[in-house]
Amino acid sequence: MRFEGTFTLPLPVDQAWLALQAVETVSGCLPGAEGVRQLGPDRYSGQVRVRLGPIQALFDLTGTVQPDGATRTLRVDLQGRERLTGTLVEGTFIVRLEPVGQETRGAYALDLVLRGKLGQLGQAVYQDVAQRMTRETITCLQSRLSAAR
Repeated sequence: MRFEGTFTLPLPVDQAWLALQAVETVSGCLPGAEGVRQLGPDRYSGQVRVRLGPIQALFDLTGTVQPDGATRTLRVDLQGRERLTGTLVEGTFIVRLEPVGQETRGAYALDLVLRGKLGQLGQAVYQDVAQRMTRETITCLQSRLSAAR
């Protein structure tokens, strides 16, 4: 399943670029994220707790963060497993930043695949959850970055 959208951050593009590379800042805004830690220069692990329909799920995830400063594009590749059901998850999140006056516009795409029991719940269930989580993450980042100005 693929989601696309845009958002605005209340910072000039150089500052927004640095903020989005700060995994601690972004993961602190992701609903249900916990235990995020760095494994290597661009590699991280952590958990995300999420409710999918009637099921409370906890995904153990690892991921890589790949910034491209020349194009102001950030790519995050994630993979993991849900503890109780063994459902596998794979995702790629790509965001490209561009200046808009003294603010920054971000255009993103999220590709997400669930394989296993939770993937059988139907796209509508996890599509709603993924869109809500993305919206809440962006709102939190906008708020935190506004306060840090």
